Amino acid sequence: MINSLKYRLAKLVETHPYPWFVAWTLMHKLTFLLPHDKSYFALRHFCRGSDNQLFVDVGANSGISALSFRRLNKEIPIFSIEPNVLHAKSLGKFSKQLQPFNYLLKGVGNEETEETFYTPVYKGVVLHTFTSFSEEQVLEAVRKSFGSKIAEKTMINKSNAHIICLDQLKLKPSIIKIDAEGFDYNVLLGAQKTLEVERPFLMVEACHSDIERFDLFFKSIGFEMLNYHYEVNAFSPYHVKSLNYISGSRNIFAVPSEKMKLLPINHKQLSA
Repeated sequence: MINSLKYRLAKLVETHPYPWFVAWTLMHKLTFLLPHDKSYFALRHFCRGSDNQLFVDVGANSGISALSFRRLNKEIPIFSIEPNVLHAKSLGKFSKQLQPFNYLLKGVGNEETEETFYTPVYKGVVLHTFTSFSEEQVLEAVRKSFGSKIAEKTMINKSNAHIICLDQLKLKPSIIKIDAEGFDYNVLLGAQKTLEVERPFLMVEACHSDIERFDLFFKSIGFEMLNYHYEVNAFSPYHVKSLNYISGSRNIFAVPSEKMKLLPINHKQLSA
C-alpha cells in the first residue's frame, strides 16, 4: 500500500525540477523511501539466483542506485562507477555506510578515450540524473520529463571524463545495472567479454536507445530480454510497449538463457 502510493507520487514529482530536487534530497536522507524506482525490486530475484557475489553499478550518480540496492540486499558487495567528479563526496560518504562498497570515478564505454559530458542546470538546480555524453540527449531527456518550457530555460554545463571498458576492470559481477543516459549500448560492447565469461544478470535503462541493437547483441551472447512487472513481482518475455520514459518502466532486464529457470516468468502479456 505504502509503496504503491509512493510510486504514484513519484510520477507527479517528476513533472518539475523543484519537487524533483526535493524528493531526490529526501531519498538520500530518508532511506525507508527506497528503492527510488519500483523496477529495482526485480533485483531481489537476481540476488537469489547469483553465484558470484558482486553488484556492479554503472552510472552511479550520487549513489541513489547503490542505496536502493543495499535496501534490498545487505550483504552483496557493491562496486559503483561514475564519471562525474561532482559526486565524489557523496560516493565517498557511502564507503562506510554501504559496506562492503567501493567506487571508481570513471566513465564506461566501448573504448578507452576522453569524452565531454553534459549536465543540465535549471535555475540553479543541477539535474544530475540527466547527465549524458550527448548534449542532444540531455535536452531531449529534460523535455520528456519536464516539458519544452523547462528545457528551453535549461543551461548545460560541460565536463571531461576518462572512459574505460568494463572488461578492463576484470570484475566478476553477479548483477550489473547500467544507467548511462543513451550510452548504454556502448557500455555493453565494452563489457562483452565479462558478460560472456561471468554470465551476470543485467538491468539496463534503455528508454533512450535503439532496442533492436540490444536484442541482436543479447541474442549473440545467449541472453534473453525480459520486462519486470512490479504489481505481480514477476518477469515476462520482453515487449517494447512495456518500455517508456516513466519511472519504473525505463529498464529492460537481460538474463543468461541458462538462468531463466531461476526466475518467476509469466508468459502472458502484462502491462508495465
